[in-house]
Amino acid sequence: MTLRLSAWANSVGWSPTNKNCFIATQDSVLTIIDTSSQKILSVYLYHAPICHIIPQTDTSLFVIGFDRHIYEYSEDKNSGDNWTWSCKRNITGGLYPVKRTPTTTDNKVINVNEQKGSIMDMMKKFEVGQKKQSLVITSTNNQNIHSAPVNSANVTNNSMITTDNAGFLKIWKF
Repeated sequence: MTLRLSAWANSVGWSPTNKNCFIATQDSVLTIIDTSSQKILSVYLYHAPICHIIPQTDTSLFVIGFDRHIYEYSEDKNSGDNWTWSCKRNITGGLYPVKRTPTTTDNKVINVNEQKGSIMDMMKKFEVGQKKQSLVITSTNNQNIHSAPVNSANVTNNSMITTDNAGFLKIWKF
């Protein structure tokens, strides 16, 4: 199977039984592939792009965003024939993310070869075409999150251990 992603991949993970493959891209999209049926699902994230994926079961996973928050995603049990996944909670606190849908500007094609107007006019056209719907990036004002990017994470029992580039270790109880 070959898959064309919308941006470069930041992280890839597999569910414990290899039923699902998870791919996080820089444009805040989580792609989920059901390996048995070859179904592909794109989950458009409300928060910053994902830098780490930590699968728990075939139907749930933890992710760490570049905003240094930890989120729990799971398959929606009551979705019927529609296969959907969504964010269930923000482990580190802060804004509770919601699933977003792409806007018409997400895939708008801008012709950059037009020679009309100033360079500022051209940049404005490019911004309109590239802007995504409200991505929230939190600051280090939140004392609960790491002050530097998270570089590793591991889950055991009902807790997660994370370390950051500044050398700090945090334990998160669920």
